[in-house]
Amino acid sequence: FSKSKLETSAVYDRMREEEIEKILSAIEKKRDSGHKLSVVEDFDLRFLKFSMTKSRTSGPYGSDHCAFEGPKISPDAQFDSEAFLGSLRGEVEDFDDFDRYLRETDTKLLSLEHELCTSNHGEIEEMSIVDELYRFDTVMVDKRYKVLEKPDFGNSAYSFKDVCVTFNIDSSKRAQRGIVIFDNTNKQKQRCVPCPNPQMNKDWGSNDCGMMWLHQLNIKSLNDFNNCYNENHRKIKEHGQRQVPGEVELKAATYHPSTTLLLQFVQWNPGHQLWDLFLSLLPILINQDNSAERYFQTTVVHQDPSCPDNVWICAILRKMGVFKSDKQRQNLRTESEIELENLIPVRKNVLTCFEKLIVPIPGWNHENARLRPAALQWMREKVLQAFQLKKRPSTLEETTRLLTPAASLSERKAQLLLYPHNTVGEAGKRRAWLDIEDVFTELQTGDVSNNFETKMIRDFAKISVEEQASLFHHADVLIMSHGGQMGNTIFSRPNTVVIEVTCGSYSQMATGQAKFSNGLQFFHMVYSPCDCDSHEDRGNYNLPVAEIKRVLSFMAYSNLRRHGTIYERCK
Repeated sequence: FSKSKLETSAVYDRMREEEIEKILSAIEKKRDSGHKLSVVEDFDLRFLKFSMTKSRTSGPYGSDHCAFEGPKISPDAQFDSEAFLGSLRGEVEDFDDFDRYLRETDTKLLSLEHELCTSNHGEIEEMSIVDELYRFDTVMVDKRYKVLEKPDFGNSAYSFKDVCVTFNIDSSKRAQRGIVIFDNTNKQKQRCVPCPNPQMNKDWGSNDCGMMWLHQLNIKSLNDFNNCYNENHRKIKEHGQRQVPGEVELKAATYHPSTTLLLQFVQWNPGHQLWDLFLSLLPILINQDNSAERYFQTTVVHQDPSCPDNVWICAILRKMGVFKSDKQRQNLRTESEIELENLIPVRKNVLTCFEKLIVPIPGWNHENARLRPAALQWMREKVLQAFQLKKRPSTLEETTRLLTPAASLSERKAQLLLYPHNTVGEAGKRRAWLDIEDVFTELQTGDVSNNFETKMIRDFAKISVEEQASLFHHADVLIMSHGGQMGNTIFSRPNTVVIEVTCGSYSQMATGQAKFSNGLQFFHMVYSPCDCDSHEDRGNYNLPVAEIKRVLSFMAYSNLRRHGTIYERCK
C-alpha cells in the first residue's frame, strides 16, 4: 500500500490486522534476503510497524492503575493559583481575556506540577457517550421525533475522561487533533509520538493509534509533555504530527470540569463539514431536543476558537443555539444582560484539558449507513427554522411542469442555480465546467429563458452562509459540479431537482441506497457529461445547453416518480 492509498480512509478500513501482518512479513522477508526496498515499501514498513506497536500506547482510555480522578498536586508543591496566574502575564497571548475567562468560569488553572490520570475502563467497543445517549436513532411519531428503544447501530460519539487535546499544525485540512492520554506507568520512549498522518479508520476499534482526525499521544504527566515532545521531535515531524502546544513550549494547562463537545472539521468545505461532523452530531442534538436538557455545557474548536460565521458549520450551529451558554454577563454600560457563548478559548502554550470530552466520530454516517429519513427531516426542519426560510415546497405536478416546455405558460419560471467549480484556486482546476460562460448567456437570453430564471454562483466562499442557504432554498433546479457546496442541499425544499455533474461516478448523497436524497425528498441525478477530459471524479467537462435540455426532459418524464438518486451517462 502506498502512502497516498493509506491516506484514503476507505482503503484503511479494509486493512485488518492479519492483512497488515502479511504486508509486513513480505517486506521484511525481501529486506532480510538482501534486496533493496522501494521508497513505498520502506514507508509501509515504518508506518505499519509503528501503527502496530501496541506497547507504545496506553489504549484509548489510558491506564488501569489510576488511583485518583481529576487534577491533583503534591502538598509539597504549595501551589498558589493567583501567583501562578500572574507569572503567566507576558507568556500567554491575550492575557487579560484569559484572566477574565478563568475568573468568570469554573475552569481550573493547572501548573506543570499538577497530575492527571486517564482511567482505563475497558475495551473501545464499550465506549459510549454520556449515559443518557445510548439510544440514538429516531422515528417520527405523531409528527414528533421520538427515540427508538433499540437502535440497530453503534453510538455516534465517544466520551473520554481526564484527557487533554492538542492541535495538529501539519494537517492541511486543519481538522486533525491529538488526544493526550495520561498514564504514569507508560515508560516507552516514543509514547508521545502519534501515528503518521493518514486518516486511518472511522472508529477506534481496529487501531490503537486513534481514528480519523484524532490520534492519541501518551504522556506520564503534564511535566512530561515538553520533555517527551522535545526528545521525539524529529519523529513527530517525520510523521506529520507536529502539535500545538508542543511546537510552542507548554507553560500551563486549563481543566474544564463541565462536559465539553469537541468540534473538528475540514475548514473550508461545507460538504465535508456536513458528512464528517454535522451528521455525527444529529443523534446528540435530537436527544437534547427531545429531553430538553443539555448533554454538554461547553464547546471547543481548536482551528478557530471563536468559530466565526464565515465557516459553514459554525454559522449553522450558532443559529441552532449549540453555542448558547447557560450563563450571562452583566453589561456595565447598559445595565443589560449580554448573552454569552459556551466556546472555550484556546492558547498556543496552554493545554486544554477536560473532565469529560465528547468526540463525535468523524464520518460516522459514511455512505448513509446509519441515519434514517426521520433524523434527516428533523435536521432540515431545524436549520430552516434557524435561518427563517419558509418557502412552500413545489408539488410533484409543479416540478414536472417547470421542467417541460409548457412551463413557459405556467404561473412562474423555474429558479435555476448553477455552479461551475472553476474559479477557486487549485480546486478550480478539477471538476471544472469549462463552457459555463456560453451556457449561462444562452440560458439567460435564448429560448430556454422562457422556462428558467437562471443564477450562477462563481465562488461560494465569497458569499455568506445565510446567502448560500437562501439560494439553495429558493432554487427549483440545481445543476452543479460535484463539490463541497452540495452540503447546502440540507436547505433545499422537498421536490427540488438536483443535477450533480461529475466525470466519475461517486456522490456521497447517492450512497447507502440514496438515503440522503430520499430522506430529504429531492430528485437527484448523478450525471456524467459527453465531453469529459477524464472519466475520473476530478475530470473537467463541457455541458452545453442542448445536453442540459435532454437531461431535464429525461428527469421530467422518467424520474419524478419517487425521491432518491439515479445515475445517468451521456448517450
